[in-house]
Amino acid sequence: MKVLPFSLLTLQFHNTSLEENYQKQIQEQKLTYFRFLISFVILITFVGLFKSLIEQWGTFLILSLAVQTVLYLLALIFSRKISPYFKYILPSLYVAQYTYFIIGALNNLLQPHYVYGFIGGIYSCCMLNYLSVKMKILILSSSVWIMLGIFEIYSLANLNYIFLAIAATGIQAFYAYVYEYIMRLNFSQGVIINYQNDLLFQCSKQQMLILSFNNKKTFFELDFVNQKFELNQKIENDQTKLKEFLRNNFIINLDNDQMFGSLRIQKFANKQITLEDLLFEIYRAAKQDEQCFNQYEMIDQHNSQKEIQIQTINGLKTLFIIIISDNNNKIQIEKYEKQIKIINNQSINFSFQVGQKLQTIYKLIYELEIYNQENPTLNKIKGILQYILNETKNQLVFFSQNKSPQLLQKIDHCLLSSLIIALKPYFLYQCQQQQKYFELLFDNEDVQMQINTKQFTQILINIFNKILLYAKSNSTILFSITKDSNLNPQFDVKSLSKQSSKSKYDYLCSSSGNNQLLINLNFTFLTNEKISNFENSFVNKKIDCMEDDDFITIVNSYLLKQLSPYNNIFITQESRSKQKKNVKTTLTFYIYSDQTQIEQTYFKYINQENILQ
Repeated sequence: MKVLPFSLLTLQFHNTSLEENYQKQIQEQKLTYFRFLISFVILITFVGLFKSLIEQWGTFLILSLAVQTVLYLLALIFSRKISPYFKYILPSLYVAQYTYFIIGALNNLLQPHYVYGFIGGIYSCCMLNYLSVKMKILILSSSVWIMLGIFEIYSLANLNYIFLAIAATGIQAFYAYVYEYIMRLNFSQGVIINYQNDLLFQCSKQQMLILSFNNKKTFFELDFVNQKFELNQKIENDQTKLKEFLRNNFIINLDNDQMFGSLRIQKFANKQITLEDLLFEIYRAAKQDEQCFNQYEMIDQHNSQKEIQIQTINGLKTLFIIIISDNNNKIQIEKYEKQIKIINNQSINFSFQVGQKLQTIYKLIYELEIYNQENPTLNKIKGILQYILNETKNQLVFFSQNKSPQLLQKIDHCLLSSLIIALKPYFLYQCQQQQKYFELLFDNEDVQMQINTKQFTQILINIFNKILLYAKSNSTILFSITKDSNLNPQFDVKSLSKQSSKSKYDYLCSSSGNNQLLINLNFTFLTNEKISNFENSFVNKKIDCMEDDDFITIVNSYLLKQLSPYNNIFITQESRSKQKKNVKTTLTFYIYSDQTQIEQTYFKYINQENILQ
């Protein structure tokens, strides 16, 4: 049970300010009742005065009736000013009324006692409702005994009248209590509703309005609007503006599931309808107990897109609660895209600065020429720096994939042997740390390279670091390099031709006079067992990146797109024993010797293509 805001015993509000507001409201009701009562009394006294003049009752009686009529008329005229004294005036009128009825009954003015008593009861019941609680208790507890004493009914012969008077007084007291209880409960509920409406009007962040359907006039009426809707639309209680609002806002993108009623007709399919038409259809669907959706997309006459929610409540009348909110999806997306872009740029700048510092330190140590067995500590420092530098470059590429094509313009002219020899100490050192051996094998005939050396060394180190994780301990990793004039050596292999991007060759320089070569790089090593889908450990072939994907594989896929005719590496596995504990694995990938001979349209092609395809 809810806690009442007033006492059940005294019927007084616990909050004094609430009691004062209630008394102000009752004061207005008392004023209305008082004016009606005085007007009725003036009519009676005026009729009595007119009758006394005709029948010539006497000067004193005529003057008394005239004075009463004037006094009642003045009381009616100045009723507003004397309203604060109603708590004294109404009880006095109640007592005067009873006194007048008692005197009339004693003198027996040729009126039936029953009619006289009935009229007196009506007057007393009506006036009793407008007395204060304390005055009601006083009058109800005393008037019946006074009346019985004046009429001398206290006798055994009239015992039935005594019990009837007590019962009638008890019923009247109960009715007075229930009436006061209902009035105070109604007032408190009204205060709560007004408070909730004020909160809804001021504090709701979205535009809100409540409409009701008028069955007689067949149009929608405005019942409530909140502050935000009032400021934006400025409709107020203007029925014309309300109609313009309902007819100038359109519901768009209605799905088939959102079609109901006449909306299922073909002419409405994939078309916009007005908000007024939609409300009519919702009203008809509600009458037919048909289910309808309550969330739609809406555009106004300025083509501003919003989201609208409509909730129907069927009670004394059908209400439509309409909530209009801005389409925050686009705003939120732009906001988060901006934040992601800022974080991305910060990550790129940080990785770039760290990479520059590490590269400077690495060059200083490398120039000392102390990468040998006599300086194991410095060798370790140099190996760690090279590893960290490469990881930093991976992060830089990963976070700036859309900017990486700019790096393609930084082409270096060098010898292939120089690049490999520069990386050999790193390979030897990492194998030594992992208890493995490294062997290098390539042709003595050198190859002139025009290539982005940073990307080339990066892909080599990434693949080599991954091989170290799978190669057996105390085994040898063989790195062999060959050259080939065939720019598409995997074309005849059916199983692999599907994985190659044949469209790339449309962008390559294919004139007979070019010096373009394809460098074949092979890593051969032993693993403990065959690994299914081993290529996925080196490159990412998925269309969508998952949270658990290794970002190094994404970087490798991107680098292969820049350097290789294939967006893939090729792995063969061969068991060397019956127990299949020694598996010979050969990893192969290809790069171009001269990137300057690749058409610029190809760079645009790979920039538009998803790097994971």
